[in-house]
Order: sequence, then C-alpha cells, then structure tokens
Amino acid sequence: MNHFFLLNLIIAVFYLTSCSNTENNNTCKNSDAYGTINIGVTSTVPSLFPLSINNVSANQIVSLIHEGLVKFDVATLSIKPGLADRWETDQDETTYRFYLNTHAYFHDDKCFKNEKGRKVTAQDVLFSFTMLCSQIPENTSYSLLVEQIKGAKEFFDSKKTSGSIEGLIVENDSTFVIKLVKPNPMFLTFLANPAAAIFPKEAFEMYKTSFTTGIGPFKLLSFAENDKPMILVRNPHYFKLDAQGNCLPYIDTVKIYFVGSLKSQLEMLKNGQLDIVMNIDNETLTSFLEENVKLFEGEKATLKAISDQNQSRQHIVRSNIENFFINEQGIFDLTDVKLKKDSL
Repeated sequence: MNHFFLLNLIIAVFYLTSCSNTENNNTCKNSDAYGTINIGVTSTVPSLFPLSINNVSANQIVSLIHEGLVKFDVATLSIKPGLADRWETDQDETTYRFYLNTHAYFHDDKCFKNEKGRKVTAQDVLFSFTMLCSQIPENTSYSLLVEQIKGAKEFFDSKKTSGSIEGLIVENDSTFVIKLVKPNPMFLTFLANPAAAIFPKEAFEMYKTSFTTGIGPFKLLSFAENDKPMILVRNPHYFKLDAQGNCLPYIDTVKIYFVGSLKSQLEMLKNGQLDIVMNIDNETLTSFLEENVKLFEGEKATLKAISDQNQSRQHIVRSNIENFFINEQGIFDLTDVKLKKDSL
C-alpha cells in the first residue's frame, strides 16, 4: 500500500474519531463545586410539558430542564441570553433576528439516533413555536404568541398542528427570525416564559406530551414516587460557561420533594432534609425564626432568610448555598448556584 495514502488514512481516522468524541461537548474547564440541593415545593406537577404549565412548581421545574431563546436574570428581572446568544430588531421593532448558540445539544434520549442528543437548530425553534401557536388540547399557553406573531392567529384558527406561519422564519441553522403584527416592548418577556421552551420533534413524536427532553442545565433522572423525591441531574453537555470558562451548572443533583404542608417543609429544613423552602408567609417565617433563632445567628449559622425584589415572598435557604435568587413569580435559576467548598 502507498505509504503516503496510509499516512493520510491514519490522520483522517484520528480526526474523525476526535470529532466524534467531542461532538456534543462544549469546550470548558470542569468545575469542582458539585453537590446536591434538596428543594421543597407545595404543589404537585401533573405535567412537565412546557405548553401545559399550570402552577408555580411546574414552572420552576420546567425552567430547570428546558430553555428558550431568552431567559430571566432572576436577580435583576432583566432579559438575558438563553439558546440565543444575541438578537437584534429592525427600526420598527417588529422583526426580531435571533442568533443561536451553536454549542447547544438536546439531552441524551432514546428518541435520538444512538440515544445521543443532537445539535439544536433553528428548525427546532420553528417546531416548538409552531406547536405553541397550535390548538392541540394540551396547549394552555397559546396566548403568549398567537396574537403577536404574523400569521399565528390564522394558523391557530385553522386548527392545524403543522404547516407554515408567516412570522416564523428559519434563515439558516443558527438564525431564526420572528415577525410581529405590531411592536411590543414586552415581547422578549413573553419569550422568557418557560412555556416558550425549545424542544425536539423526535421527543414529541415518541412520547407525545410526556417527554422531558430539553436543552436546560439539568435533566430528569426519575419522577417522584411515594415519599421519594423527583431527581434531576446535571446536564454534562450544557452549552453555557461561566466567566472563567468553567462548565455550568455547578450543582450535580437537584432533589425536589413534593410536600403540601409548609409546616412539614420547615421541619424537614430544620432536620437537614431540605436546603430550600420557598414562599413562606410573614407570620410563619416570624414564628420559625423566633423558635430557631440560633440556626440564623453567628458565623456558624446554618440557615438564612431571603426575599424577592419586592419583598413579597420570603424564603429560607441553607447558608452554604451561594448565588440563589428567586423572582416575584417564583422562578429561580440554579445554573449559577453553588455550594461553598468547605461544605461539600
């Protein structure tokens, strides 16, 4: 065999192998701040289908598994990049052009070839938004976009579940355009709603509305059963990095306990079974603080009380948790949350 040909063949095989091993990995430095966070929620979650969100608990969980073009910065309530790295509008503010992150992959799942999550493209945005503008029975969130996007109302009224919508345009694999009926300064806020999450057609076709395959920082490992919590685990292929180039999220596991009684949640918090209890009324919070004041005092305090921006909701968080914020709608983002290293 020609030696030059053999050398080129070896190089080609090495190159292809290298590409296949790193195909769905964003280049980042591994973070060493892993750990588990245990969260209590009061409401049950009948569905994790983004278009069927019907309570705060579902909203919270869906926002961990899925991600849309944009998302809320829960610390400031401003809009920040999600799947879209950046966006621009025309002079009339009726045309939005979104430039997608090219490192985003869906969670690994049986619905994909070889059970490996594939790259997210603008076609996935088109499919997700078309479904959001459809009249499928499970779509309770259609009002987000139907009245705003060109052609969406006509599509909705036609009762179609597939087909083209004038204002939804795939420009290329990583560029998606949305044309509005008229300017709306709140449009990006609507897109930050977890109901506007991007999901794959393959998952919907295989599981219908029971799929949990997304692009978010965490993926579902198991549903809650009896007294066992719902368990989410870190998405190893999440496309966001921190400012130092470290992989996100920092947290390895999230356990969500469905406990209807706030009193029971606080008892679990006191006993170390929960790390976060949310939406505590002032009377209950005051009573708990008075009865357990030592847990909140001094350098060795194990708990801390926080509130949202408007002081309308009170929450208790274990003191080793850093960067946890929750907004007035009850939405939080665990992507940047970490545990103090000396507590791991």
